[in-house]
Amino acid sequence: MVNCSVNAPQAEDFMSGISTVTLSFVFLLSATSLSTCALFMELWVYLSRNISCTLVKDRCLIVLALFPVVSIAALLGLTVPRAATLAGLLISAYTGMALFAFFHLTVAYLGGEAEMLDKMQGVDCVLNVGPLCCCCCCCCLPRLPMTRSVALTLKRVGFVHYFPTPIE
Repeated sequence: MVNCSVNAPQAEDFMSGISTVTLSFVFLLSATSLSTCALFMELWVYLSRNISCTLVKDRCLIVLALFPVVSIAALLGLTVPRAATLAGLLISAYTGMALFAFFHLTVAYLGGEAEMLDKMQGVDCVLNVGPLCCCCCCCCLPRLPMTRSVALTLKRVGFVHYFPTPIE
């Protein structure tokens, strides 16, 4: 029987086998991750003192916590090679959760789903944005008028990213 855990080195073996330059790079990444966490704590205190709506405050914190979660998980995956798969799973799952919370935060800022649909009645959703807008297949995508079904589809897209991506 083949032991698959032999392929990934343990953290002790990894740290003992790296050079001084690489070790200084790991310390720089550690300091960056800690500063990201410190900035998040500052934002947490600010939001706790200045936003009274619990729903908006919690969703803002979920979205803003994406940066420290990703930086700490990536640092964990770098320093503990056997935990790289778990770190990738954590990053993927939390990114999906933050995307889903961002959609709900946007709906909350617009006053709820019914009021959002009223405010965005004449707005067309442009689908050829982002890094793929220059591709031939993405240039021909239509503009969709904002309706209840389009809003539900956008909500489902965020929800779909939450589940299947970590399973990959």
